[in-house]
Amino acid sequence: MGADTVPGAPRALAVLTGIVGAYRAWRTLTSGIPSARRTARAATAPEPRTRRYALLFDVGDAAEGALLVIFPAEGADALPEGLARIVPEGLARIVPPGPDKCPWAGLPAPTGTVELRGWPDGERVVVAWIEGRPYWPRDVYQDVDPSDPEALEAVSELLPGPM
Repeated sequence: MGADTVPGAPRALAVLTGIVGAYRAWRTLTSGIPSARRTARAATAPEPRTRRYALLFDVGDAAEGALLVIFPAEGADALPEGLARIVPEGLARIVPPGPDKCPWAGLPAPTGTVELRGWPDGERVVVAWIEGRPYWPRDVYQDVDPSDPEALEAVSELLPGPM
């Protein structure tokens, strides 16, 4: 093959690379940097809310991330006799802290207490702090409405056992 067999290929490849690079730079400036700033502000927000959590993580689907099911701060001991369920108040999907080969490395204990920092009334960006370490959000914080049967059914599909 000679150099003049495909004369425009290097030029077309250079133009395509430039277009993709310009698009990615534009996306970084318009959404990536503002998103990082919102997350950093949420991580350092004053007055954290202390809640309990249960960690759900599927090793087979590590790309989806870990899910913190957030429960009210008062425990099951505070519930009346015979009431066997506690309805979660929110869901927070976090980025797995480990490397790509074992993303579950560094995850917190399966249950415990969490400090939620952020402004839930505003942009819904909430950073979970567990044992003094931040766990960065993958998505926005989702409230669970206990009066909505569809929301409760969706949560009950995530949790093992009867709800």
